[in-house]
Amino acid sequence: MAALLWKFGEPIRAFIEKRLTLLTWLFLIALVGGFVAFRYLF
Repeated sequence: MAALLWKFGEPIRAFIEKRLTLLTWLFLIALVGGFVAFRYLF
């Protein structure tokens, strides 16, 4: 997230603050999905 703030500045901060819950859920789903995919592929 720090890299996004450094690159895009204030507009990305407003976007993240408005949608923090959604972004958190998407990150968790991607994380769990990655572990599941890794488990079945290897």
